[in-house]
Amino acid sequence: MCGCMHSSRDQALHLEGDPSLSAAPPSTLAPRKMPKSVSISKQLASIKALKKGSDLEKAIATIALIFRNSSDPDGKLGKAIAKDLLQTQFRNFTE
Repeated sequence: MCGCMHSSRDQALHLEGDPSLSAAPPSTLAPRKMPKSVSISKQLASIKALKKGSDLEKAIATIALIFRNSSDPDGKLGKAIAKDLLQTQFRNFTE
């Protein structure tokens, strides 16, 4: 397996299971807590591993990044937006 699957799994675990984000009171005025920074060497390793990945792995990694950028401060994404993102990415993948 390439490194992109590992980073995608870590991303999903971070988004779903971060107790510090779920313990915060819901407020639209509360600032979003920034995730722990990832070292440059780990970022470069992920990019190098993704270069060797299949087109499907690249599409999934792209979806994960878009999801993170499109989600609200609680890490949630509406059904309509999620559906649109998935359709767009897989349409690009199949073309």
